[in-house]
Amino acid sequence: MKRKSIIIAVTAIALAGCVVFFVLDARRAARSGRKTSMTELVRTVEYVIRDIAGGNRSDRTTAQILDLVPTGTPLEEARQTMTQHLFSCSVASYTNPAQMSYSGIWYAPFVKNGQRLAVTNVSRLTCTTNRCVVTFWVVNGETTSFAVKGDF
Repeated sequence: MKRKSIIIAVTAIALAGCVVFFVLDARRAARSGRKTSMTELVRTVEYVIRDIAGGNRSDRTTAQILDLVPTGTPLEEARQTMTQHLFSCSVASYTNPAQMSYSGIWYAPFVKNGQRLAVTNVSRLTCTTNRCVVTFWVVNGETTSFAVKGDF
């Protein structure tokens, strides 16, 4: 298969995944009484398009962040590491799902050392520079995932 065909196929799969995600999220929001704003939808589509258009820059930035803050890093260590690399960081902490607009993270399986654990707290560590925003999700005190917008 040609490289261009592969890129088109991956893009189509990603867009289909986004559509499914938004439909499921909208249904979940309707059941819980939360409204998903059109601004959220537009902002997410912009990020997806920007990532696709940016090519490998996003992959390189993601790899750099993962080298700095591997999955499982404690919250304070992650914040300290990012601050040392000239990011300005803030933390939002939640102790129950009702405090968050999107509470799905509370119900996702959290496995550590082969054991499934209850989610007792969730934090969002947001670190920014002039050209990059990194958002870490921290479950039970440890980083579990992150999203990158921009270049590091």
